[in-house]
Amino acid sequence: MRQRAIGAASNRPLRALHRDGRGRPALRAARQAVPQGRFVQGFYPGPLPEGDFDLLILSEVLYFLDRAGLEQLAIDIQARWPQAEIICVTWLGPTGNPLQGEEALKGFAQALAARDFARLFQTDDYRIDRALPGRGE
Repeated sequence: MRQRAIGAASNRPLRALHRDGRGRPALRAARQAVPQGRFVQGFYPGPLPEGDFDLLILSEVLYFLDRAGLEQLAIDIQARWPQAEIICVTWLGPTGNPLQGEEALKGFAQALAARDFARLFQTDDYRIDRALPGRGE
């Protein structure tokens, strides 16, 4: 399975993990906007970083995982960062993968039942959702 990128951030001081291989410009902009922040970029599947993060950014990564991978990512996130906000950026076009964007997002949201997911923005090409600690927290 090919590794894809995801991301995260914290305000103690701001720390971020970003795992979108195309997110370098966004990561650079974030570092300029919040110079005291800690930003981490990595790839999944693979070990998640140590640290206390307030924000996780999953940008165009979920549909590269299979259902078991989505469930494992949800378990890992809930165990390590139960209070972190999660932003999911999802491509709505054909992905060339077994799971399409919205299907992967739905599976991830179901696996993270302790979070409340809400769509923040959508175009014809992509959507952005936010998950906050909620049900069961």
